[in-house]
Amino acid sequence: GVFLFFFLILLHRHLLRPLQVIDRALSTLSVDLPPPAFESSGMSEIQAVEEAIGELHASLLENETARGSLELLANQDGLTGLYNRRHFMDLAEAEVQRAKRYLRPVVVGMADLDFFKKLNDTYGHAAGDAVLRALAGLMRESFRQSDLVCRYGGEEFAFVFPESSLAEAHVLAERFRRRCASFEILLPDGREVAVTTSIGLADVG
Repeated sequence: GVFLFFFLILLHRHLLRPLQVIDRALSTLSVDLPPPAFESSGMSEIQAVEEAIGELHASLLENETARGSLELLANQDGLTGLYNRRHFMDLAEAEVQRAKRYLRPVVVGMADLDFFKKLNDTYGHAAGDAVLRALAGLMRESFRQSDLVCRYGGEEFAFVFPESSLAEAHVLAERFRRRCASFEILLPDGREVAVTTSIGLADVG
């Protein structure tokens, strides 16, 4: 009886309790949580399972990072880093539907870079790319975090201004237009250019 008692204590300490800890670790394993920590075990089989769980957590983190990178590539314009047209249209449609459902204001807009073909013909396509990247950065600085901005195609950009009246959106767009007109953009060959944009807005709320 004494032998059986001590045997059950050892069995619980070295096998059952570690297995319970492993079971809890597996049930809560997540990339949002740190890797599970285990007490050192005297059984090599338990240690092997614990190490495998640590490797599984690392693999989950790698997969999540890769998934995030792929999602970013799928949703962003490669040149400017803004939303691409496909992803923007999905977000814009959802925002317009939300505004209509809750009777909230929303404004959409389009911007076109003036004389972009002439700029490309004069300075080259590398200069055109530099201008588009610079304007994308200026848009991120000029508009609010809640505003949706995308490169719609070529030198065209599209916007959605949630929770904004036409007058409020006009203030934002005009601020960007003025900053753009006074913004000196450094080209790859060291020259500087200033460009202007034409912007149209529509209230769809």
